[in-house]
Amino acid sequence: MAAMLGHADKNRELGFSLPVPWLAVRDSFANHKVTTIESLNKPMWGGRWRLYDNNHLAVFRQGPNSKDLVLLKLAGADKLDSLNKLRQEVTGVWIQEAAPVELSGGVSETAHGICNSSKGRIPAYCTPTLLDFNYPDNDHWTWKRFFDPKSVQPGCLGFRIPPRENKHVPLSYWDDMELALANRPDLKRRLALGEPGAVVRGPQVAVGFLENRHVWPAHLPVLKGEPVLLGQDGGLTPATIIGQTIGGMLRINAALPCARGGMRQHYEKSVIPWIKRNCFWLLDKPELIRGCYDPSFPDDESDSDRNPLMEIQAQLGGHWQPGPVDWEPRRELLLSSFGLTVPQEFRPALMIDAVDGDPLVQALSTRWHYPMDHDGIATSDKPKQPNHPWEDLGSAYCYWLYIAVPELRAERTAFGGGNDDRLHEHD
Repeated sequence: MAAMLGHADKNRELGFSLPVPWLAVRDSFANHKVTTIESLNKPMWGGRWRLYDNNHLAVFRQGPNSKDLVLLKLAGADKLDSLNKLRQEVTGVWIQEAAPVELSGGVSETAHGICNSSKGRIPAYCTPTLLDFNYPDNDHWTWKRFFDPKSVQPGCLGFRIPPRENKHVPLSYWDDMELALANRPDLKRRLALGEPGAVVRGPQVAVGFLENRHVWPAHLPVLKGEPVLLGQDGGLTPATIIGQTIGGMLRINAALPCARGGMRQHYEKSVIPWIKRNCFWLLDKPELIRGCYDPSFPDDESDSDRNPLMEIQAQLGGHWQPGPVDWEPRRELLLSSFGLTVPQEFRPALMIDAVDGDPLVQALSTRWHYPMDHDGIATSDKPKQPNHPWEDLGSAYCYWLYIAVPELRAERTAFGGGNDDRLHEHD
């Protein structure tokens, strides 16, 4: 707000017209009510911010005989009609909480683009866009645009507040926080170390998964001559989990999501190339391939005149069987996997490749979650849908577990094979 007033003073000094129109954007107007409007009414402003139009418009006047300096239009960006309302003639844009936080969805890159297109038609000293946000995921558009050296956009400048920068907060506060978050490296990065990290958007599905226990710190090679297991989710955003069970370890070598494309494209562009790079010998040994697939496959013909299972058979071969139909047996498999240990060694059995398995790490950490209302209460006992690719990766992991640890299976009547739980062989 102070930046807007300084900008208005500069416009007045250079002879541009007042008041200077700004657009303030949040993920929803409801969140403006609990943040922006409260800030406008703080005593520090001396009542100079006045609200109109059912709190959708705020005007700053420096004194009783002075001109209005800033005209601030408040808008949300959570619905299609709200996005259309962002198309206004303004001089500057202020986007608050641009990145998602626990109870806020953030502002999309599309909304950011619409806001920027609203500037420039009114003569002014300059036409800035200001954004503020907590540390986001490292693949969020705000991080890429302002901080990632590989993708910072021209004309964009980001400022990071260093951790422990506030001298009025005792150092013991930060030490205690790091200790409390020792088992949550995702939160530790964001809240204590000042680095991007996963944002909790709802109750975690994969309760018991710990990044510092279940992620192998380096590349996990595929061991030649040993069976290779695949868990395969379907639909228009398929996902594949590839791994092996060796000496009591559940080794996840790769997690391969697909943004959109169907099974044929997914295998041609992602799965088969990965196998050629990491275990080319497998293509000549289909008898070493064991897979578990989404039981909805027979009804899914999204990208071919044959169903996805036939597509996989044609490209890869192997022994395949259907996975669990219901969520409950999948959930039991999932939660049980995090407590498994290597026999006589008492270390976690599950180990995920830190590089090629990173999409699964992200899903299990926080991104695969249950739906949550604005009060932070879960609204369903099933994972949030749609939530691509995280729900796809989570489901694929459950299918992978079905063949990796058959001793954890629930009653077989709860699974896609009905009472016939035999392996399906397709060479």
